[in-house]
Amino acid sequence: WLEDKVNHFNAPTTEAIAADGSGVMGTLKMLVKIVLENLNEQADAASSGAPKPAPEAEKHPPQKMDATVVAHVNGDKISKIYFINYCQVQYRLTSKGETAEFNKMTKDEKLGYLQNLINHALLMQKAKKTDIVVKKKQVELQVAQFEKKFGSRESFDRFRSMRRLTMDNIKNEMVKNIVVKEMAGRMNPDIAKKLEVTPEEITAYHETNSHAFPGGVDQHEARIILILRNDKKKKLLKELYAKLRSGATIEVFEDKL
Repeated sequence: WLEDKVNHFNAPTTEAIAADGSGVMGTLKMLVKIVLENLNEQADAASSGAPKPAPEAEKHPPQKMDATVVAHVNGDKISKIYFINYCQVQYRLTSKGETAEFNKMTKDEKLGYLQNLINHALLMQKAKKTDIVVKKKQVELQVAQFEKKFGSRESFDRFRSMRRLTMDNIKNEMVKNIVVKEMAGRMNPDIAKKLEVTPEEITAYHETNSHAFPGGVDQHEARIILILRNDKKKKLLKELYAKLRSGATIEVFEDKL
């Protein structure tokens, strides 16, 4: 059965059990015999002037990995393989539906993810230039806060298992969040003031969305503040990426998606 499954080149085989030594000497003798036969063949070929036969590896060259590039960002290449992995992880992190495979995504979805990946590449390039360093403790704290949302470690592990996410996937996302926060703070020294939510904004939002917040504004103030603050963060993030893109050299190859 193993011969059919793994011995595609019909190489010589022998039975051996390393744990108890059974067949080990027989295996060694077979290897020595093969090596000697190969050396004798090479010696005969050299003396007769005949061309040396190609090694087995040359007869069956290994398959090359897909080197397709989907974008250039300031000279850095984004390979299709890296892009596919990014799409899968981001979809699994953010979508509430089943974990989608890359080939099921529409072209518009792929383009959207690619633009996000370009933003991420620009962010990391800028972080490197400005010597932003993410410490291990920072990442661990972010992961702990993310895990806390699930109520228990078991629920968090269940989420990761269902979404097919590794701890490295989670940590990489936390690193990105830390860099975004640091970069936004450097580019907006008065960021705390920009994220403030005024009583007037709370009242106006409640009046506009009263159907979703029945009763007085006081009952929903905390939730409204959270919504408005998140909206402000999104606006600042959009401005951050716009600044990073200005002056950047970006080339997208849509036909490679």
